[in-house]
Amino acid sequence: MDEIETIRGMTYRLYDELIGKVIAKTSLTDREQTAYFGLGFRVRLEMGAYDGIWQTPQSFLDALVRLGLMDHARKLKHAVRLGADRLDWDDNAREVCEDELSEMAKAHLDGDDTIFDRAVFDFWKRSEG
Repeated sequence: MDEIETIRGMTYRLYDELIGKVIAKTSLTDREQTAYFGLGFRVRLEMGAYDGIWQTPQSFLDALVRLGLMDHARKLKHAVRLGADRLDWDDNAREVCEDELSEMAKAHLDGDDTIFDRAVFDFWKRSEG
């Protein structure tokens, strides 16, 4: 098994564990929240589930910053710059936001699609015990 397969296996197991905690309404530690929202951002980009990002962007922004994914955080902050309230009722603004998030998704899939997994893996190891 190569390194990226090991990293992906760990992050998929971690994300499943964290989803289980969220479903069970168990509080996540700051460390767990960072991993959950970092991996959740990747999943939402890949699924095109942008509404889950722009409706509550701050948790994703915080996680991206903690993971050291500053370029992603900057692009997300720009995409949601008008705020969830406006994006909720302004179809044109929401379309612009979703186009920007779509560009992020395309860049992710066309470029380094392991960046979120590697960032979470490194963060998880650094923040142990």
